[in-house]
Amino acid sequence: MTRIWKYLLPLSLAMLLAAAACQAPATTVPSGELTITEKEFEFIPNKIMLKVGQEVRITLSNMGEKDHEFMVGRDVRMEDGIPDGFMTDFFEGVEVTAERDSQSVPVMMLMEPGMTEEEMAEHSFMVWLEAGSSPATIIFTVPANKVGEWTFGCFEDDGDHWEEGMRGTLTVER
Repeated sequence: MTRIWKYLLPLSLAMLLAAAACQAPATTVPSGELTITEKEFEFIPNKIMLKVGQEVRITLSNMGEKDHEFMVGRDVRMEDGIPDGFMTDFFEGVEVTAERDSQSVPVMMLMEPGMTEEEMAEHSFMVWLEAGSSPATIIFTVPANKVGEWTFGCFEDDGDHWEEGMRGTLTVER
């Protein structure tokens, strides 16, 4: 039995290291500009690293056949057993400006059409893009109180997009 472990232990460690090496690295944003592509059911890239104090321009482009949204936060909020956004919104207290078709637009224009002001107020900040629509850009400076790991995701179709794995990680470092 001891002889088997002599071979299995190094082999197991090698497999763990190989698996760790296969993990896609986070996309750092040194220039402050990043494009995130949305499609069924993924974000590309799905790992992003930002720095405190950095001004960031994230352009979201829906290349899928379905409508998609981009929300960033922590702790998924459940409504009647359906994932529907985050309990903690990354953008709460963050000044965000927006552009679409190279024009400045009110941030509210990026929310899902038909939402009432009350629904918008209780919902996490989102960028909603209809399939085939032009890209939208959000511009903000990363605040110091956002250090740590956050999740971004899409909760369209009653949470089905989230359940299908349409999510990613946003890490903020000092």
